[in-house]
Amino acid sequence: MSSHEFSRVKMPAPSEADLVRRSELWAHSVIVYQRVCVTKGQLPRALVSLSQDPAQRQNLFDTIAPWMVLKLRCQELIARCSEAVLANGMRSMSLDQERALDILLRTYEGQIDELELQAVTDEERFDTGLCRLAIQTFHLYKIQTLVSSAFYPRLLVTACSLIDYVQSLADRLGCLAMCPVQMGFAILLASTSLLRILKSNTASHGLETTRARAAVFTAINMAKQMTVDSADMAAKTVTILNSVWNSSRAFRKADGGEYTALRIRSRLVLSPILDTVWWWRDEFDPPSRTMRSIIEPSDGKVFMRSRYSVATDAGAGAAVDANRDFSGGMVPSTGMPEQNNAFHLDEQFLADFEWALGDDALFSLDPLPANWAPANLL
Repeated sequence: MSSHEFSRVKMPAPSEADLVRRSELWAHSVIVYQRVCVTKGQLPRALVSLSQDPAQRQNLFDTIAPWMVLKLRCQELIARCSEAVLANGMRSMSLDQERALDILLRTYEGQIDELELQAVTDEERFDTGLCRLAIQTFHLYKIQTLVSSAFYPRLLVTACSLIDYVQSLADRLGCLAMCPVQMGFAILLASTSLLRILKSNTASHGLETTRARAAVFTAINMAKQMTVDSADMAAKTVTILNSVWNSSRAFRKADGGEYTALRIRSRLVLSPILDTVWWWRDEFDPPSRTMRSIIEPSDGKVFMRSRYSVATDAGAGAAVDANRDFSGGMVPSTGMPEQNNAFHLDEQFLADFEWALGDDALFSLDPLPANWAPANLL
């Protein structure tokens, strides 16, 4: 609204249409910025810190369309919740911190209830559903009160509902190969959350596991429809989800006991996704790979770089798993050509899933499996 400050000549006062256009552009910019931060596992700045005058925020909400206001409020809620979770502590929490986290998250979920009353279309329900799921996934950072807080049923319902909303949008879009990135992120977050529940004997007891399985199956099929290349994110998502589902070692300790804690605990909403990818890599990154680690000093710091080379037949097991559903049967064809799942685990693969390199990224709360080596932590 102050663009005239940068003009060499005096500019007339903006018209009402100009104010609306500028307000919508600002709202879009904030939404995209906050979404990118969330999907990259970084803390977004809240709107309160992006505007100098509190009255500007209300003027913004009064000017832009209601559906845009809802999107903005949903992203704002995730940003403020993420900031509060960080302030509470998330790397290693005491019992009191976990209880405080539970109260904090329930407070933010209550605010989502108010936003859901404003959602009337599938697109708006998608926004509120993703907002709720993003906040609920912070429960997964708990260890001592993970089961006793009884949040698993709520997480399951939210994840399944979000996948249903994406499916309804997909039915209208027709071609998922050009769907928004946010939709792919929602599918990945919901399906990995459901996998953690379904692979847990404690968490899945007494829950609607049939609905959860069907939702994961739907998510995998939608990811297949999003695939346009054998090495894109959607193709890797299909491989990882199928492989982890068919695995008997995922989310398990070396002695076979449940490993309920998140090992990746530094990437906020993205951590559950990255944690699932780490479990997949532990089992399906084949031992026949060759790895070359290079230590390069730079300004007194040490950086480690890894390159992976996978033989063509090394992904055969994963390729078979990727074509099967949870019951062991073949996944129905979606009309897309079959993909070659023997992709290379190179720097691009690591970048796609935003891997955090270094021992500090892997925060283990239980003894690591016996077959783990420092190289596995890269």
